[in-house]
Amino acid sequence: MKRPSLISTILFTLATLSFTSAHAVLVDPPPVLDDTWFADVVVNYSPVFNMDGEPDSQYTDPTQALGVPDVDTSSALQCIFSPSPENCRFVSMGDGGSLTVQFTDNYLNGDGTPALDLFVWEVGEAEGSTVEVSPDGLVWTLVGTIPADETLGVGVFTYGFDIDAAGFGINDIVNFVRLTDSNLQDTSNPPGSDFDAIGAIPTIIPVPAAVWLFGSALGLLGWIRRKAN
Repeated sequence: MKRPSLISTILFTLATLSFTSAHAVLVDPPPVLDDTWFADVVVNYSPVFNMDGEPDSQYTDPTQALGVPDVDTSSALQCIFSPSPENCRFVSMGDGGSLTVQFTDNYLNGDGTPALDLFVWEVGEAEGSTVEVSPDGLVWTLVGTIPADETLGVGVFTYGFDIDAAGFGINDIVNFVRLTDSNLQDTSNPPGSDFDAIGAIPTIIPVPAAVWLFGSALGLLGWIRRKAN
């Protein structure tokens, strides 16, 4: 068996390290996506509460991360002065907590280019988290990290990920995304990363069952007409 050369081994190691330590791309202005291209279902929400019981209940509705991003300056001020699930349109992880969501009316897949495929909207400070994807909710692949960065201040940040760089291609269908807070020394309030939305640009969009049924009915009608003639 031919042994790999030292140079090829070093190149492979560097490539592996460059990916596993890859950060998300901060996107500004954020992309404009179709309303149906956002996460649809919460599969799992596992917040971690600190000794003071934080994050409080107004920050722990995981459905706030579904659908289109809806946190802006106005809603952020409402959340600060009158915190409630209605005014605080994001969900907090707590230090080390996680959120898993699923796409049901669209798919996330690679597109064969370095273009960004997956987007995550974070609210407040850039507090640090990992982003993983899965085709079945069982086997997970890291596609990047959101670094903790106090220099960004407070705001709404959009991060993009190229899942092709993680080995996914056009024919690889991804339905699940998992976000996990990774900054266990976070001192913000509410603690942990805070997410508003998760969106994907699909190369493949599933055809609704009703369309398949309609197409089948047309085919059957055509067959009956040919038989009658």
